[in-house]
Amino acid sequence: MANSELTKVPSDSTSGATRMRRGLPRHFHLLWDEDLDEMRGIFEAIRDRRAEVVAYWYELYTLHFGDAPTLSEGEFYRIFEPALLRNKNDLLAKDMDRYAEDVRSLGELLAERGVPLQEIIASLQLYEQAAQRVFPDDTLSVDMFVKFDQLSHIRIILLVDAYFRALTAAT
Repeated sequence: MANSELTKVPSDSTSGATRMRRGLPRHFHLLWDEDLDEMRGIFEAIRDRRAEVVAYWYELYTLHFGDAPTLSEGEFYRIFEPALLRNKNDLLAKDMDRYAEDVRSLGELLAERGVPLQEIIASLQLYEQAAQRVFPDDTLSVDMFVKFDQLSHIRIILLVDAYFRALTAAT
């Protein structure tokens, strides 16, 4: 399919409506540039309220991992609060190459710190829960949650790739 051809895309699973998009999803076969535009309010809210997001995320992290989390509270904040700032700024600029580079750097750092991959993936789900608390009211739709979930899958792809590259390089 040429990038100029139109693709029929479901836009909201509750209404069954569809819309036309030009070409295939540009970002990791999951998202179009328009999706990033539509999530702009979410990215701004997470960036601007990142301290609140990280605080609730850490609360969930300790709840789910009990006395055995790999990262201390200080490490958690030092790693994830600046990462959220960088990543959301990348997404707001629609710079997916920079976003991918930043997420891969995070994956390498977590591998170097010895965080188990299962803990990373579970923690990303907890991040989604924490982030959704600050979503602007006008973004609370099934369609927007699906797009945010697709972005989360991109994040997992990048983190797992970097994690295994870091482990392979270390052996």
